[in-house]
Amino acid sequence: MTVLLFDLYGVLLRTQDADGLARIEQATGHSGEEFWAAYWGCRHGYDAGTMSAHEYWAAVGDQLGAPIRDVEQAHEQDLRSWMGSDPEMIAYVTGLIGDGVRVALLSNIPVELAERVLVSFDWLARFEPLILSGRTGLAKPDPRLFERAVEATGVAAGDILFIDDRLENVEAAQSVGLQGHVFIGIDDLRPVIERALGRD
Repeated sequence: MTVLLFDLYGVLLRTQDADGLARIEQATGHSGEEFWAAYWGCRHGYDAGTMSAHEYWAAVGDQLGAPIRDVEQAHEQDLRSWMGSDPEMIAYVTGLIGDGVRVALLSNIPVELAERVLVSFDWLARFEPLILSGRTGLAKPDPRLFERAVEATGVAAGDILFIDDRLENVEAAQSVGLQGHVFIGIDDLRPVIERALGRD
């Protein structure tokens, strides 16, 4: 049986929008390319769970050479910025689960954000397993995280189709034997899944 292993952000939940980014900038007191380079450049350890939220924001401030204006608000606005969903994709994937398809999740997500997401989106309880990077000490595109996903699903790597919106993550999955698909949109995805499930 093919297991469908989904990324979360950029596939089922939406990435940050302009309003969310603006609220983060207001809370931090920083903006522009230099700020966002620091925001993303320090993110790996936070996603992997090897760095707390306070350590993460301190690292961002250190890289900028100036402190974060309000760490608590920066943290809160960051969490809020990741809460948008894609109802069409959610309906499609939960429909697959209803048809008996085994669906799993592998997401780069800090622990605090994962806790909020799991409470807010109860349909995630239907994914098995849920592999959340902040609980593992690893983050995509580290191939070891995909090896852990293979172990957690209990099937051969070649029987897993990994769907992610980032090419580097799909290539990392393929490097350890998973099938991979770069997500562009639902219309592009449907035939890929139908072929993987032998239903085309």
